[in-house]
Amino acid sequence: MAAFVFGLKQFRCYLLGRHFEVRVDNMALTYYQKMKDPTGQAARYLDFVWNFSFDIKHGMVPVI
Repeated sequence: MAAFVFGLKQFRCYLLGRHFEVRVDNMALTYYQKMKDPTGQAARYLDFVWNFSFDIKHGMVPVI
């Protein structure tokens, strides 16, 4: 999640106002979308992340 937030901060000017898809190979990142009562660092991450419009997809696309 920290790497995802870092990437959002680096490319914020390009991503705000656009809908994009995030492909991850870590199923745990999809859990963050379903948390009912986040606390601590997870709550701070989610507060920043929800400024963006995106979908998280689990599974990597093979590179040809």
